[in-house]
Amino acid sequence: MWKQGAAVLAAMVVFTAGSVFADGAAKEKTLKLTTTTDVEASGLFDELLPKFKADSGIVVTLSVKDDAAVLQDCRDGRTDIIFSRDETGEKRLVLENFGTRRYPVMHSDYIIVGPKNDPAGIKGIKSVVEALAKIAEKRSTFASCGDNSRTHMREQALWKKSSVKLVECKTQFIEKGKLKKVNSVVPEDSEAWYRTVGQGMAETLSFAEGKQACTLSDRDTYVRFRYGQDPPLDLEVLCEGDPLLEIPWGLVPANAIKFPGVHNDLAMEFVKWVSSPKGQELISNFTLAGIRLFTPDAEAVR
Repeated sequence: MWKQGAAVLAAMVVFTAGSVFADGAAKEKTLKLTTTTDVEASGLFDELLPKFKADSGIVVTLSVKDDAAVLQDCRDGRTDIIFSRDETGEKRLVLENFGTRRYPVMHSDYIIVGPKNDPAGIKGIKSVVEALAKIAEKRSTFASCGDNSRTHMREQALWKKSSVKLVECKTQFIEKGKLKKVNSVVPEDSEAWYRTVGQGMAETLSFAEGKQACTLSDRDTYVRFRYGQDPPLDLEVLCEGDPLLEIPWGLVPANAIKFPGVHNDLAMEFVKWVSSPKGQELISNFTLAGIRLFTPDAEAVR
């Protein structure tokens, strides 16, 4: 009887120890990744993460935020790794020792979209700054998100590269119940045709459609609204392909020396997998409505 009881007790000890180990292993195998709303909405992670888990056993939990909040998560040590499109901000994180290194992964792009009848006459123009100059010359309606997002910041940079005379402008709007003030530049004497929406890309595309205006959009958001809804967005691609429109995407693991609780080893497993030929091929082959959204840029990481 004693031997039988001892055997049961031993089995219980083994089971309990095994359960603790399994729980610990499960925690060690969970990677926190913070990324932006648009790339998550494209469905790319639905393609990548299950395959990464199958190959590595690592479960990735996504936290989806706006561009500034993605960088802040790394700065605060609230995530193991970020997947961002703000190359300047990413490099600053590394320089300030919040992140270990920026690893290029892929690039997407911006496009100028507008009405099919192309009132500004920009369809087929390869130079985005020439296209913007022509929009200003024709005083053709242009919708700007005007929300200080990465898209708005890129639009600002493109106007500054153009030959269009600009003036400083201060706008304010309510975002998530809070007053937000934005300082920007706009074309001179553009009150009649340059419209500031003060909202995100989806709302700006909807506004542009209603006003039959041109706007700068990231391609993946445009494709989702052009081909993924009924009725489809009634805007067409008018200007694309300029290198100035490229959007670089990179991974930055959080610095485990600064933040001992982050899982740098799991972050590097993800970096290596995404940068591998398999990961890069999955990115290259990913399409939405038959349209490729991302071009792989990574080099193999050891």
